[in-house]
Amino acid sequence: MRNTAESLHLPMETAPLAQMAHGVWPRLTTLYLQGFYLQPVLSTLSSLLAQMPELRTLSVQAAQSPASSRAPILGKDGVLQVAPILCSLTVAYPDPQDAIFSLPSTNLTRLSLRDWPRYYISRYSQRCQLLPDSWVAPILTATECLHILERMDLPRLQSLEVVYEVDDEDERLLHRISTCYPHLSDLEIHRYRKNDHREVVPHQHIAHTLGSIPHLRRLRLNLRFPNEPIPFYGVDLQRRIEKRRVLDWDNHLCGLAWEIFDAVGANTRPDFEHLALLYHDSWENLWVYFSIEHDEDGPCQHVDWGFPLSPGQLDWEIPPGQWPEYAGYSY
Repeated sequence: MRNTAESLHLPMETAPLAQMAHGVWPRLTTLYLQGFYLQPVLSTLSSLLAQMPELRTLSVQAAQSPASSRAPILGKDGVLQVAPILCSLTVAYPDPQDAIFSLPSTNLTRLSLRDWPRYYISRYSQRCQLLPDSWVAPILTATECLHILERMDLPRLQSLEVVYEVDDEDERLLHRISTCYPHLSDLEIHRYRKNDHREVVPHQHIAHTLGSIPHLRRLRLNLRFPNEPIPFYGVDLQRRIEKRRVLDWDNHLCGLAWEIFDAVGANTRPDFEHLALLYHDSWENLWVYFSIEHDEDGPCQHVDWGFPLSPGQLDWEIPPGQWPEYAGYSY
C-alpha cells in the first residue's frame, strides 16, 4: 500500500500516523485527516509529511481540546528536509506561528484557514447542548489571519476561505484579500464580532472592498448580522418563537443580499456566478445563492433556497455521534 497509495482519507483518532512515518510514500498526492486530537501528534505529523515528497493536497481538520488548542502541524520551528510542494492546504483552527505556513507556497491554488467543527456550533451550542464542554474553538483574529497571509507567497491562489473575529486589523485584512491575489475567483469569509447584537455590520463597505478582486466569480459570506437567527434552536417553544423570526429574517436577508450584490459590482461582471449568504433555521445551516439569470424578458434576480439542495450548499458539519437529540426534534 505504501508504494502505491495516491490518496488517503483517515480519522485522526485511529490513524496509525507513527507507523506511517516509518517509510516513504512515493506516490501519495492527497492526505485528509479529520476527527479529534486525542493524543500529541505534532512530531508525528512533521515526520509523516517529510515522507510524502509528492504531496499536493493536505487537509487537517481536527476538533480542538484545551490541551491541543491550536496545535501547530509542524510545530513553531519545524523544518522539513523534504518539503512537499502543496497546491491545496486546509487547516482547522490554525496556529499563526505554525511552520507549515513557511513551506514553499507559490504553487498553492487553494487555501482554507477555517474552523472544524464550525465555530458557530460551539458559540451558540449552549441553547441545545450540542457539543461537549471539553471542545474549544480558537478562531483566528483578523490580526492573526493577516499575519498568516503575509507569511505566504500566493501568486497562483484561486480559492480562499478565512474564518476570523474582527479586531483593529479587519480593514487591512480585507484590503489584502482584495488586492494581493490576482487570480482569486472563489472567496469564502466567515467574519464574527465580539458583540453580535450591538456592532453594526458594514456589509456594503465590505462588499465594495471585495469588489476590487478582478476575477471574482463566487462569493460566500457569513457576516453574522444583528438579530440574525442563531443555529440549532432548542425545545419546541423556542422553535415556534424562532420560526416567526425566521420568516421575517428571510425577507430581510434578501434585501441585504441584493445590497451586497450591487456593492460588489456583480451586475457588471459577466463571469460572476453567485453570491451566497449563510442561513440558519431550526434544523439546518445552508448557503442561499443569489444570482442574475437571463431569459426572454431579460435579466432577473434569482434566489436559490436549496429546494433541492445543490452540491456544497449544505453547511452541516457536526461530527458523527453528536447529532441533536432534544425533545420534539425531527430529522
